[in-house]
Amino acid sequence: MKKIISLIATFAMLLSVLAVGTFSLSTSAQSAPWDGLSVSEVYSGGSGTADDPYIIANGADLMKLSDDVNFLQDVQSGVHFKLADDINLGGHMFTPIGEGNIYFQGVFDGNGKTIFNFTANSDFPAIFGHAGYGGTIRNLKVDHAVFTCTNTYGAAIVAFAERNLLIENCEVGENVVIENTDIAAENPMLAGVVAMALETVANNIISRATVVAKKASNNVYIGGAFGAISARDGHVGYIENVIFTGSVIVEGSNAFATSSAGGIVGALGAKSRPGIVRNVINRGSVKATGDKAACGGIVGKTNTKNGQIVNAFNESTEIYGTVGSGMFVGQVSNTYTVEGGCSIETGTLNLFAGRVPMGVEQPTEGFKTVASDIEFAFEAAYASILSSIQSNVPTWNTIDPNAQPEDSTPADSTPSTPVDSTPADSTPSTPTDSTPADSTPSTPTDSTPAESTPSTPADSGTVEAPVDTTPQTPAQTQKPSAGTEKPADDGGCGSIIASGLAIVAVVSLAGVTLLKKRV
Repeated sequence: MKKIISLIATFAMLLSVLAVGTFSLSTSAQSAPWDGLSVSEVYSGGSGTADDPYIIANGADLMKLSDDVNFLQDVQSGVHFKLADDINLGGHMFTPIGEGNIYFQGVFDGNGKTIFNFTANSDFPAIFGHAGYGGTIRNLKVDHAVFTCTNTYGAAIVAFAERNLLIENCEVGENVVIENTDIAAENPMLAGVVAMALETVANNIISRATVVAKKASNNVYIGGAFGAISARDGHVGYIENVIFTGSVIVEGSNAFATSSAGGIVGALGAKSRPGIVRNVINRGSVKATGDKAACGGIVGKTNTKNGQIVNAFNESTEIYGTVGSGMFVGQVSNTYTVEGGCSIETGTLNLFAGRVPMGVEQPTEGFKTVASDIEFAFEAAYASILSSIQSNVPTWNTIDPNAQPEDSTPADSTPSTPVDSTPADSTPSTPTDSTPADSTPSTPTDSTPAESTPSTPADSGTVEAPVDTTPQTPAQTQKPSAGTEKPADDGGCGSIIASGLAIVAVVSLAGVTLLKKRV
């Protein structure tokens, strides 16, 4: 009897967390599509304090924030901003907030809203090109967008993050593509959420993006959620409660370069500083079609000493690297530790790390393999990750890039157009002496992903836009309802057994198919 009740309880827990991130969606008013030129003179409300944040209600308001940071440089630490509606950027080119060594240092609350329908083509394509120094970005979703990196760092939310930036409760949608141009960049880093995360904390993150690394002359680091992560003395730096469900693709690399691709992060550690990954789940594919690419279900490469992987779960069997494929790690370069985790093992995906130096012993404390993803549900740490994300990531509205609001006049509809603000030219000017204090990290060694000193290439003013950067409009995708309601408990053993038998029957019939409806 005890065994029956224990089994029933386990399956009940399974069903309660099956659909993490698959919240029921609701329709809501969205801003009128941005015209590609307008910039508000004032925000749509607020005074910038925590209790009265500046209100961003439309594309013109968002471009005011971009100009305030990039040109006026008057957004200081502690200034608060909040989205009032889903922001439709009308398919136009967006200038990232924080470029040319200028960092967004304020607090940006997405308020459970989505920024969508745009392209970004620059050295640091993302909503926030640079962000850090105590800043916070939370409750934001990005969808229906193409980010094309013309130099080193590219992602959907932050291209380059540094110095105690907090990113929490955010999602990158399945209609997002991050890619780089075929140029000789300095160790390109591409990722769904953050390309370079130095001393950055990220918690409760979902990435569904497609991240594509094209041929480059230097080592490429590409991750489904993060390009590289690291900590520094006195500063924390880790990612926690992260799920990736999209695709990582390596199209090619130079004969003298190696691409490192991971479902969660491309490089564990940067600037000779270790990185920490804990409580993460990969359900996405990581594949290389070009030469010299190592692919791992969780990490592309252990890049610096003393990195940590804690409670990591790889559910994907679609992991293939031309020089190495690992359930957890694509390529081992330095020592690291593993504490707990699980991966599906197949006939071809049966190595913990795909490429390992001779004589190096793999740390696999608490690690195990399973034959089916249904077995993940019996792992307490796995259930905890799903529960945390389901509890903290907002419920997003249904997004239709082609929808036209009845009243298409944006708030504050008489905005001024600042000098040099035409979105078609997304290469921002670099203000004089605008680098934050002590923001120039040391030059990386051979195993370091890239220099953290953002720079603008000499020819950046003539970078051509990609052939086709217009966001596609796929069929509208809706998440199924969360399914978290618990059945009434009448306290009787008969009802418990009956409920248990029903659950067992459902799981037995649905099996893996039911599980794949999560996230």
